[in-house]
Amino acid sequence: MPKLIVFGTYHDVQGLKNFEKNVTDPDYKAILGVMIQEHSVDFIFEEASRTGPSVASEMAAGRYLDIDSDTTYQFLSQFSEASERLYLPEILVKSRVQDTARTLALTVEDRRERSWVEKIKTQKFNTGLVICGVVHSLSIAFRLQGAGFDVEAYHYEPIKRLCDAFYPRCGSRGEPQN
Repeated sequence: MPKLIVFGTYHDVQGLKNFEKNVTDPDYKAILGVMIQEHSVDFIFEEASRTGPSVASEMAAGRYLDIDSDTTYQFLSQFSEASERLYLPEILVKSRVQDTARTLALTVEDRRERSWVEKIKTQKFNTGLVICGVVHSLSIAFRLQGAGFDVEAYHYEPIKRLCDAFYPRCGSRGEPQN
């Protein structure tokens, strides 16, 4: 059975050219290069949601598939609930909180991930790299194991780089400065 390396990260660092919050992260590209070489990756699967090209697609030498390409407005409109929404209890509205938790629509996310597994199963490869949002990394790894693949899972969360990009007044530990 083919092997899959699941690599969960933030979409902001995937180098998705048409993603609104794209952050240049040279470490991301370097890590992908090492993973591709160490694991002899011959196919890259990516949750890019039609926002590519991406760093990974440019490294793939043609053996690449955006596994989330059907997650379009038309696809999502089949569901009565949004794929995610802000969770904003009344206490947060009155506080100084600038960001909040989000609720995920499990029905939508389940359908997306099942679709990814089916797309991966149709491809021929020895070792594939599956790049997805960090929220999906464990659940998709377990789904792929359940489908009979040999799976390893990794995650990359460059909080400092993202903090510096979005909140330039962050300190060296990523904490806001007064």
